Amino acid sequence: MRFLAAAPLLCMFLGIGLSSIGVIPPVAGFGLFAFSGVLALIAAILIYFTRVRKGQLNFRILVILAGAPFFIVVISAASGLPYPPINDISTDLENPPPFFKALETNEGRDMAYPEEFKTIVEDKYADLKPLTLAETPERVFKRALELAEAQSGWTITNDDPADLTIEGEAQSYFFRFIDDFVIRISDSDGGARVDMRSKSRDGKGDLGANAKRIQSFFDQLAVAPSD
Repeated sequence: MRFLAAAPLLCMFLGIGLSSIGVIPPVAGFGLFAFSGVLALIAAILIYFTRVRKGQLNFRILVILAGAPFFIVVISAASGLPYPPINDISTDLENPPPFFKALETNEGRDMAYPEEFKTIVEDKYADLKPLTLAETPERVFKRALELAEAQSGWTITNDDPADLTIEGEAQSYFFRFIDDFVIRISDSDGGARVDMRSKSRDGKGDLGANAKRIQSFFDQLAVAPSD
């Protein structure tokens, strides 16, 4: 019974741990994490009906231990309910920034912006807009590159001062999911306009991660430089 109670927790930690150190792919790690919730529910029910219900009350702690991963998985799933099941977000829906460098690591995948996502972004992420700054595009590009290089979990794969674009990869802390992003700076009435696109490589939904990434980066970039 003790092993039955510990099995869901072991499954959960293996999913998170092995994917986080790169032993198994992120999707496999997340799959183990999700499966631990199902296993936890089954284990808790079995222990309850075979031990606790029959008067062996000392097994109640094992029911709690076995069932814990179920509630963790449910809470994690519930946190994603407010977000639409899309995984590609752009601040410019008329002319989404295209990927170039990312095509090399996503060979065989369609990296064009999905048309069906545009109305969803307009509806669910109405506040996510291009960032306009009263600085030259060249200066904003320099600041954006420095800021992107300083972000935890981000790797810059290409920066083009001529086209004022920055491409990179953002890796999540848990499971090591990788999202591709591109930042584009353009002239806007003597100032600069910043657009950003962030796309997940795995899954149909992103739990809002891409939009949060863009908004966080824009909030940091919008802070006026001290010099």
